[in-house]
Amino acid sequence: MSNVEVPLQIAAILGGVTISEILDVGGPGETADDIDVTNFDDNDNVRKFKRGLIDGGEISIQPHFFYENYVNARGLLHTASATPYTNTVRITNGEVWENIVFSGYVKSVSPSFTKGDKAMFDVAIKVSGKAETSTTTVTTT
Repeated sequence: MSNVEVPLQIAAILGGVTISEILDVGGPGETADDIDVTNFDDNDNVRKFKRGLIDGGEISIQPHFFYENYVNARGLLHTASATPYTNTVRITNGEVWENIVFSGYVKSVSPSFTKGDKAMFDVAIKVSGKAETSTTTVTTT
């Protein structure tokens, strides 16, 4: 039996637009706010904190630079709607899809070109609310 690694396949559906050939995904990187609850009547002169609201963070994707992908991502950035839309990032090893479903909007789109044949772009998506994860079995037809 061989130990062949199956490359991950990653796709994103942002506001109903599919972005394919994704090389890298990061996030969502949630963080909690700090609330200072120091009481100046305390004798120890040490600040005290409580956890505040959780920021859903950002999800970043880095696709190959295909013109259609880039135009679609830029179109989402320039969409006039201020309402976050539903997004899905799907990652598979060929057997199971890991799904990250979240509400959010494209925050930035930035192309990058390296020496040789590497052309890609970065997309940052601001998460609004809580990202949910699920798995589904890959079916082949």
